[in-house]
Formats: sequence, structure tokens, C-alpha cells
Amino acid sequence: MNNTSEKSKYYVLFVDDEEKTRKAFDRLFGAEFNILLAGDGAEGFQVFQERGDEIGVIVTDQKMPRETGVQFLSKVAEINEDVVRILSTAYAELDAAVEGVNQGGIYRYVTKPWDVPELEITLRRAMELFNLRKSKGGGGASGGGDVEESLKSARVAHLAYQRALMLNPGLGGSVQAGSCFLSLLGTEGADPAGDWMGRYEAELSFFTNALHDSREAIENQTDLDWGRTSPPSAAVQAAAIGCGFNLEFSGSDSSVWPGPSPVLAEVLRPFMVALSGLLEDAPGCTCRIKGNFTSVDFLFSSHPLKSGAALLASGPDADSRLAHLLRALLQIHAQGARISLLQIEESYGLRLEFKQTDEDLDPYAEAAAALATLKS
Repeated sequence: MNNTSEKSKYYVLFVDDEEKTRKAFDRLFGAEFNILLAGDGAEGFQVFQERGDEIGVIVTDQKMPRETGVQFLSKVAEINEDVVRILSTAYAELDAAVEGVNQGGIYRYVTKPWDVPELEITLRRAMELFNLRKSKGGGGASGGGDVEESLKSARVAHLAYQRALMLNPGLGGSVQAGSCFLSLLGTEGADPAGDWMGRYEAELSFFTNALHDSREAIENQTDLDWGRTSPPSAAVQAAAIGCGFNLEFSGSDSSVWPGPSPVLAEVLRPFMVALSGLLEDAPGCTCRIKGNFTSVDFLFSSHPLKSGAALLASGPDADSRLAHLLRALLQIHAQGARISLLQIEESYGLRLEFKQTDEDLDPYAEAAAALATLKS
């Protein structure tokens, strides 16, 4: 990923009533962004009133004493609509997140625990959006043209996916898988001023069908076993047979993934086939698979889903490529895999890794290590 040579002159205000979470946010993102911290909505609003001209992005927890994150962001929006607002919420609080999109003009919501690389990309894009609004003289307040319409499109898609999750509970890894899927969708060809309710209903049908179809496949998967581990390169190469990828594995693997290897390859196969299907309809786009210590990166030469948002909005049978990709992501996430979105200059990529869970592990320490690995 790109490392910015200097921080933006505008601040990210992070609001959360848990001190360890505030410290974790500052530790994770303080090298790239100027950070302001507040312990609840009242304190956050005071900071905003005092330093509002310096703040470009606000990230707030939903469940806090005195007032909720939605209530806090709604007050911010009354003063300055240009500030980009992000709600951090537990999965059980998604109804509040939906309310927040309507009341607080929220740009994006992120679920806990954070997918750190994805949150970093979200923060970067949010700051870019704020700078764009400033350059246009107030995009939030005065329209902002296609940029603001694209944001509405993204919010509608997130709402449709979260609603589909509520209708299909209990799918392991579904929140992270869906977030990764939605982040991959480009906006080329999307109608900037379409029928938002019609789009929501079409996307809800697509996601509901995809989740329903995934359930049987997930329930019938053979569980991976950390007691019978496999080298990542062997499983990936076996799963990629016939898919036309350029594989770059050299030396010996420094880590292992859960196995045994034939079962792991079978788990990964739908994902490989889905990526191959995307490349078939993306002229000139290639994918290079590169081993990277504990993870494997899928690096695209260009964006393989430039028109993804337009395809998604076309209905429940939007595109078989999209359905195959979402189902594949759901399947491998249900097996404990983590997929992170990478953005390298103008290209895109995905990082795949398996990590053995440890209930005693500090999640923030693990997140910091993951982000350090990503930037190395």
C-alpha cells in the first residue's frame, strides 16, 4: 500500500468511551493521520466546536454514555455537512447504523472487531473525499455532483447487505466477507441519479439469494484442522490449477495454514475460480499471486470490477461473476480466513491469510502487527 509522505493537515477525530480502544486507534493510524481523541459524544462535540475547522473525518462508537454515536454525528451534520462521518458499531447494533445513515449522513460504518487494513483504506478515502468537498466549495452542503451520488450508491449497497444478513443469520464471517466484496465494486457505468429505493430492493434480492445459496455450501464444508497444517503455496497452487494465474512462490514457506492440504485446496478452489471468472471479462487485466510470509497476495494489474456497482444494481440475477465471488468469500471466511483489500497506486489487490485463533490474544496487538506487515 502507499505510504503517504506527509500527513493531511486535517484531523481525524476518534470518539470512544473505552480508553484502550482510543489508544489502539491512535497507535494504529497515528503515523498516517493527525488524530484527536474524545471519550464520549459530549466531549467529542466540544472538541468539534473548538477545532471544527481542522477536522476532516470523524469516527465514533455507537454505544456510549450520555448520547449515542448517531446523536453525536447528527449534531455535527447540522453544523458542517462536509465533515466525513463514520460510525463504528458492533454487529448487534446494526439497526442503529441504519438509522445513522438516515439521520447523520454517515459515509460508512465499520463493524467491530475492525478489519484494520480495510479501516485504513476507509480513512484514507474519507479524507480524500473531505478534501474534494473542500475544493468544490462544500460538496456535502451543495451537492458535490457525481461524488455524492456515488456515496449514496455505496450506502444503499451496504444497507441492502446488512438487511440481507439479518434475514440470514448465523453465517460465519459474513460481515467481513460482505464488506470486502462491497469494497471491490467500482462505480463505472452506475446511474448517478437512479431510483434509490428500486436499487435497494434489487440489491437486497441479490444479497438474500447469495447468502441463502451459500448456507448449504458452508454447512457441508469439511472443517480445516490446525493439527494437520499445510504450506500455503501448495494449497494455493493446487486450487489455482487451470485458472491461468501467474504464481510467484519462492523458497520455503515460513508459516503454515490449517489443512490437510487437499481439503484446504478444495476450500480455496471456488475463490480461485471466481477470480478467474472476473479476469475473463476484464480485458487486459491480469492477476499475479505472490506468497508473502504468513499471507498470499492477489495483485491485479487494473481494477477487475470497474462496473461492479452498476452490475449489482441490475437485480437479483445481477451477474453470475458477482454471485460466485460473494459466495466464495463467504465460504473461505467461514473457515477462518481473512481477506483484506489492498490498494497499490492505481491497482488493487487482495490479501488472504489464515490465523489460528487465541482467545487470550490482545486483538489490538494483533491488529497493529497485521498493519505493520501490510506496510512492509
